[in-house]
Amino acid sequence: MLRPSPFKMSKMEKKVIKLGFAENFFLSGTAAIVSKTMAAPLERVKLLLQNQDELIRFGRLTHPYKGIRDCIHRTFVTEGIRSFWRSNMVNCARYFPSQALNFAFNDQIKALVPRSPTETQMQKLMTNVACGGLAGVLSSCFVYSLDYARTRLANDAKLPGGGRQYTGLIDVYRQTLKTDGIQGLHRGFFISAVALMVYRGLYFGFYDSLKPVLLGDPPGVMEAFLLGYVITVTANLIAYPLDTVRRRMMMTSGEQVHYKGSIDCAMQIIRKEGPMSMMKGAGANILRNIAGAGVLVGFDKSKEFYIESYLEKISEFSWKESEKESATFLKLSILSNLRIGSRLAIETDQKFSINRLVSFKKNILVIHLFRIKWPSLSARSRKLDVKTKRENSVLV
Repeated sequence: MLRPSPFKMSKMEKKVIKLGFAENFFLSGTAAIVSKTMAAPLERVKLLLQNQDELIRFGRLTHPYKGIRDCIHRTFVTEGIRSFWRSNMVNCARYFPSQALNFAFNDQIKALVPRSPTETQMQKLMTNVACGGLAGVLSSCFVYSLDYARTRLANDAKLPGGGRQYTGLIDVYRQTLKTDGIQGLHRGFFISAVALMVYRGLYFGFYDSLKPVLLGDPPGVMEAFLLGYVITVTANLIAYPLDTVRRRMMMTSGEQVHYKGSIDCAMQIIRKEGPMSMMKGAGANILRNIAGAGVLVGFDKSKEFYIESYLEKISEFSWKESEKESATFLKLSILSNLRIGSRLAIETDQKFSINRLVSFKKNILVIHLFRIKWPSLSARSRKLDVKTKRENSVLV
């Protein structure tokens, strides 16, 4: 039976442990699917409100919605309760790789950026914003056509006594490719990249920069959720006009009327509908942002749980499994602790576990004792081995 770890990992030790791309992909993607499914009704209401003028122009809507309640009521009456989850499967198919790639790219990009221990909070914020924005743009390159298809399905309002424009995901691709070609699936990509650069940059940048400053160690779930929610709402409101332009450009694919570009689209919206049309659906979006905050917190907490679970599984260390190499690591660890005054008594003919080594300094235990089990720490372990050998030669 596995024994529970006798120590609680400190903040410094958790920073040493880096998850791989695949692990980040799975954890963040799972958190995204759960939160998106829960927020799907609000997400569809937001899209209907945001694009209602385009729907009226193309004859898919008889008259404008009066607000969130009116949109919910009319959608329920004409389409039924299940319609609020229309396009949710496509949204999850898009959002799982999108959000997973966002977090994975963000972690990988931040790992490539050289960081200085003397950098200011503003420098940290700007670095995190840039890394988050670049991660958002890179992930969009892989899933933009799915985002387009999901937007068209969510805005495929059913008229009383009428049918829908699309029967499903495949039909969206088929009709768009037939009328507009491959460019129809990527209409609005440029403004989308700008919007994602702004939104994801603020989304990751603020959270990564403010979390260690405002929250404790470890941060509480409610505190982390509130911080994530405030950051998500702020980032969304700032980038919302850009999101409106990209959604409205998506809606013109397969239609007779096209905008000349993102600037022309924005100018026509402001001139014909007024500046506040750029913010239609923002109220529903604020409620929907609960999902965005849930993704941030869910990813953070699942990451911590994953790391602690992994440590628990390897907390049983057998001396007989690798007697020669483990003896070297233990000897170096003991000598290193003797150098700073630690007194340890170790039985070399029995099975060793973490429970018998709790007097080791935690960082030495993680780096030396687990080098066989944790290859990612081998580079740092080798450096410390060399340093420890030099110090031990002086002691002897």
